[in-house]
Amino acid sequence: MATGRPSPLTPELAAALHEAAVIFVEPLRAFAYAPVLPPEEGDGPVEALLRYLGRSPTWTP
Repeated sequence: MATGRPSPLTPELAAALHEAAVIFVEPLRAFAYAPVLPPEEGDGPVEALLRYLGRSPTWTP
């Protein structure tokens, strides 16, 4: 997104990555990831993963 290109993150890929994120992100959260953002109604797998990683799914460059 920061480069102006569309995100390659599909709902299927986000769902598959979420499990791995739970395992690998927590030990690094304090210095590499922002706190989890609260879910919002209508979130799909992409939005859920981004919020888990502390990123806003509505961010635009």
